[in-house]
Amino acid sequence: MLKKLCLLTMMTLVSLSLTGCWDRTDIERYAFILGIGIDKGEKDGIVVTYQIALPQGIMAAGQGGGGGESTVEIKVDAVNKKNADQKLLSKTNQIPNYSHLQVIVFGEKLSKEGIREHLDFFLREPEMRHLTKVLISRGDSEKVFKVKPKNGDSTSQYISEMLEQTQRFSLSVPKYVDLGMLQRKLAHPSDLLLSKVSKIDDMLSVEGGAVVKEDKFIGWIDSKQAIGYKLFPITLNRNI
Repeated sequence: MLKKLCLLTMMTLVSLSLTGCWDRTDIERYAFILGIGIDKGEKDGIVVTYQIALPQGIMAAGQGGGGGESTVEIKVDAVNKKNADQKLLSKTNQIPNYSHLQVIVFGEKLSKEGIREHLDFFLREPEMRHLTKVLISRGDSEKVFKVKPKNGDSTSQYISEMLEQTQRFSLSVPKYVDLGMLQRKLAHPSDLLLSKVSKIDDMLSVEGGAVVKEDKFIGWIDSKQAIGYKLFPITLNRNI
């Protein structure tokens, strides 16, 4: 009886030590996307800029090591967003993961032609955060991700936090729109105001806004017009 009890105890301990290993996720297999920029490419194609987290660099910075990059930017020419992800996989040998995506930035030229078809991929992606902020850049979005914040944050995290802070304390920045809100707004076509991001020298600005009619960008409003819209909401296309 004692031998059986000892054997049962040993089997229990062994099984407990193995629990959790069978579905262990190796983070090196995944490319954790923090931000995405989508620009107009040649003919009907697109250019996608991925800002990808480098776990080793983030850990080193958190431990006070410094010196290492916490993100890397990879640019891909593609037919559509799904094709871009396939090309990214072939370049990095890592599976794109969107569970940490902070911002989606559409370039100015591409936005004039419409953003709805490019949003479909994100709305169908099961790992996508519907709280991801959506912006339109002045010029190409690729330039936005070249700016490295001095506080050490990723460009994507910096833009996201800047929108949240300035929205609270500045009238010149309209309320940002996230992916879930944009999906609901596009279901009932009307004028809407998206966040604007501009590269000015080696800095980023989110003042003003981008006016979108149905799903097409039609013009900018500056910081003064943004204040007027925030205080006295009127039809957006009268402001541009």
